[in-house]
Amino acid sequence: MEKIGAYKLLVKKHLSIEYYSGDITLDDIIYLEKILSKEPNYDFSFDTIFDMRNANIKVDESEMKILLEFLNTQLKKGDSRNVAFLTSSPNDVVKSTLFSIMLGKNNELNINTNIFSTVKSIASWLNIEGVNEKELDEMLTKLETQPTNVYKPLDL
Repeated sequence: MEKIGAYKLLVKKHLSIEYYSGDITLDDIIYLEKILSKEPNYDFSFDTIFDMRNANIKVDESEMKILLEFLNTQLKKGDSRNVAFLTSSPNDVVKSTLFSIMLGKNNELNINTNIFSTVKSIASWLNIEGVNEKELDEMLTKLETQPTNVYKPLDL
């Protein structure tokens, strides 16, 4: 399966949607986050959906600590962020749960996380005005089927 990292920003809704496919490492996640940070209208406090249903997340516990340190450098004091993990495999649920527990132990980060297996549940949990289940599902499908893959060099 091809490694894909893609995203969509809904600036007015303060929402970022990230799509991952294939074998994804810590470096891949941080790379996509750094690309997002260069977007002129992006703010790291945006609520975020991580769609990992087609990904094999290859991040162990020690690497999760590195990811937490990275997040700590990005999020401003006082900011809060909701993060929804969309998963389809028990392995992803375990890793997402472990990451959520580690976040909970880090008092400096105000990140609320939850793990979901359906887009409907995410839409309900985030409760963003003007963003419903159908729209989210369409955006996620487009990221999956027509991604602008951040891991693939542009064909010039």
